[in-house]
Amino acid sequence: MLAGTIPLNIDIAGSDLDVLCEVVPADTQRFTELLQKHYGHRAGFRLKRPVINGEASIVCNFRYRNQEIEVFGQAVPTARQNGFRHLLVEAAVLEAGGKAWRRAVRQLKKQGMKTEPAFANLLRLSGDPYVALLELEGKSIAELRVQMAQHAIICNR
Repeated sequence: MLAGTIPLNIDIAGSDLDVLCEVVPADTQRFTELLQKHYGHRAGFRLKRPVINGEASIVCNFRYRNQEIEVFGQAVPTARQNGFRHLLVEAAVLEAGGKAWRRAVRQLKKQGMKTEPAFANLLRLSGDPYVALLELEGKSIAELRVQMAQHAIICNR
């Protein structure tokens, strides 16, 4: 499943394409072998196996046709992975905020800020931006607009 800035149309030069995968533990070895076989020869190939949010994960990065690609695998259905959950919240915020919010997010990203911290900054969310964004899950566009109206950015509906 695609996630990240490209599907949201907030990508900037150098943004990567995020591909989320559900990888059950029994398939972990086979999945990493497939990544190495098909992408190991690509520029910038890296394969890591960190623990993220308490889950064993696979993170594979490489370049394909001048595009940075990140393949992320966990034994969690893609619709429940934080990358997809963030995508849904960010899409709702962008829908609620319109062009002005999209421009503001891009501007912060161009200044070097990562996506989730940029959203949290604009929304004035405190604490860990990755966690704080998830607290907005399930809010309607109207509820988000009320929260966003408290900030200096003008919402273009």
